[in-house]
Amino acid sequence: GVFFCNQNQVFDYLSFAKKNGYRFNIMVWHKTNPAPLCMNKYLDDIEFIINIKSDDWHIYGTYETKSKVWTSQTNKKDKELYGHPTVKPEKLVEKYIKNHSKENDLVLDCFAGSGTTAIACHRLKRRFICIEKDPEYWKASCKRLEEEKKQLTLF
Repeated sequence: GVFFCNQNQVFDYLSFAKKNGYRFNIMVWHKTNPAPLCMNKYLDDIEFIINIKSDDWHIYGTYETKSKVWTSQTNKKDKELYGHPTVKPEKLVEKYIKNHSKENDLVLDCFAGSGTTAIACHRLKRRFICIEKDPEYWKASCKRLEEEKKQLTLF
């Protein structure tokens, strides 16, 4: 699995992995435009990404997709468009889908939010199951996916 989390959750994920004999990777999304809130604390300019896997699970992708650091701005445009506070960049999600699945594989996102995983899976020819409990986010993700499906590819 690939899990986006804050620093308070890292220990729980790593403890689970160690306890159950899984391998793990700790990666970060370095945000170049974090919220300017730093009163008595460091900037929230990174988000942790934990990958937990068994020994027999492969990491696909290429040299370019296997870096443990992703650097980009937060996705302000999509935050405004889809009304979700933690929209992930599409290219970031595509990276992990490429690294952990092949065409026609099934991807599960239990916290689908505004549907970034669904969009990435559609583009990369993966099947997907997305779960979201907030009805407004769910509606936004369905609308977003329908808009994506309407896009024509010329090449």
